[in-house]
Amino acid sequence: MRFAHPEFLYALGLIPLLLMFYAFSFRKKAEAFERFGNRDLLLKLSRTTSFRRQRIKAGLLILSLIFCILAMARPQLGARTELVKREGIEIMVAMDVSTSMLAEDVKPNRLIRAKQAVRNLLGRLQEDRIGLVVFAGAAYLQCPMTSDYSAVQLFLDGVDTETISTQGTAI
Repeated sequence: MRFAHPEFLYALGLIPLLLMFYAFSFRKKAEAFERFGNRDLLLKLSRTTSFRRQRIKAGLLILSLIFCILAMARPQLGARTELVKREGIEIMVAMDVSTSMLAEDVKPNRLIRAKQAVRNLLGRLQEDRIGLVVFAGAAYLQCPMTSDYSAVQLFLDGVDTETISTQGTAI
């Protein structure tokens, strides 16, 4: 087993200090409790005070802290990380979403036709990466470069002339 971030394991050194703090505080609580009278009698009179439950609670808290530290260190099994060489190209599509794209000089309108063209392009891609930038009065990254074509399709479906509130044409 290896860890992606072994530097977090140094935090496990704080656990003994935390244990000593809890032991000290439990001892002080017990001493303060016994100043009031007989411990057994006080425990019977006070149902809410249970030293056993307090110790279990503290133990579970410390155990959860240990697991959180281990999770931050990201334990890993199996093969090591390997860089994969890709053969494809990177394509960034810039799409105008200004209201002029609603013109019907092409059927059904320019925006729908542009979205159809991008969908056709997505159908032909294989090992390429694609991203999507939309622009009107300003330009925004709609979908970063990815090889997940279904994600691009999802972002493309959400594109319309109301995607950007500032209208105009500016890349």
